Amino acid sequence: MTISEALTTIAQWAGIAMPTIYAGITFQYSLTMSLLSSTASSPNSPLLARQWLALYQQGPRWVPPLVQTGLLANLYLAFFASPTPQSSAVAGTTWLEVLGLSTATVVRVLYLTAGALTISILPFTLLHLEPGINGACKWKVAALLGDATAAVDKNSNNNNDNTEDDNANTPKRQQKHQPFTPELSGVGRGVRRHTASEASKRWAESRDMVELVEEWARRNHVRWVVGVVAGALSFAGLVLRG
Repeated sequence: MTISEALTTIAQWAGIAMPTIYAGITFQYSLTMSLLSSTASSPNSPLLARQWLALYQQGPRWVPPLVQTGLLANLYLAFFASPTPQSSAVAGTTWLEVLGLSTATVVRVLYLTAGALTISILPFTLLHLEPGINGACKWKVAALLGDATAAVDKNSNNNNDNTEDDNANTPKRQQKHQPFTPELSGVGRGVRRHTASEASKRWAESRDMVELVEEWARRNHVRWVVGVVAGALSFAGLVLRG
């Protein structure tokens, strides 16, 4: 196997696996939060708020690597992977002849579409979800938990000199089991900052946490469906390419 063939094989695997893995994790997130919201002890359960925030803030650890790898793999297959002898044998498939398209053209379109769908997850998240439902949920979390993050930042600035002494006098076991505190400070981009638009803030203030989490799960379904379609198109390119 040549280096080119090895890279093509790796790209074929990544082009299918990355968006599919993303879809699986995202679906699990939506399902988990739907179940937790349905069993919450109260409409504005602080526990549910903590659970949602803890899960949501894991996103940057796995979303960009999966999405970007899937995009690069499909772009490589569309522009750099050489066609196999087997692909030319299926070039005369009836439906392709009817459409007047070559196998290479169809395969390239499939890979490009798969890559475009994969990367579309990021702008959809940053431009739609963050100022919308994600921002609304973070705003509600801060309200329910007394904006604990602001207190954390204030204490960090005012009592920085005492922190090391306190930690030194605290047993390690107790330090490991400090109560969970949400990290939401200031306004800007990212999972640890408030991103809600003014309309989303007002929306969050008029809704219960359970309602917001359920809406978040519904809108999150769009992302895993996109991931499934992207993986399926990349797989179709693999099959057609031969």
